[in-house]
Amino acid sequence: MFIRIDRHEIQRLEKEQLKERIVKGAPGIFFIDGPTGCGKTRFMKELRSEGAAVTPFCDLLEEYTDNTLKGVSAEEFAAELERRSPGGMIGLEDIDICLMGKKYTQTETAALLVRLSAARRVVVTGIEIDLRCGELFGCLKSREYGYYLMGMSTEATAS
Repeated sequence: MFIRIDRHEIQRLEKEQLKERIVKGAPGIFFIDGPTGCGKTRFMKELRSEGAAVTPFCDLLEEYTDNTLKGVSAEEFAAELERRSPGGMIGLEDIDICLMGKKYTQTETAALLVRLSAARRVVVTGIEIDLRCGELFGCLKSREYGYYLMGMSTEATAS
């Protein structure tokens, strides 16, 4: 099942408002989408200065795979990531690069995001995430998440 984000029905949300919503908000998943050069990486650096543990998603995926091969459970891996983020925020950059077209990996990633977002704010960046990682959103269908276009916002709830 693919969830389509309606990019035409969006409300304005300035970068500082988005940052405040993430830094001071409740645990959950925040997808930040935008083209190359729009400021996603700079925004993640700002979140790092607020205590977020920011990692390129490709590095995280490699570490997850290595740990799985060593017999480390998904729960143990999630617990390790939580220990690395004492500020309560985890940032994953460029998720679209590693997940595009990989259904099983998107399913596993969705499960990891759900586990992490129970007690953390998980910020995920990429380009056209909804289009490139449709299976991921299908797996999150019962979860509420924020989907933001850089400089703009739409709150999306899968149904």
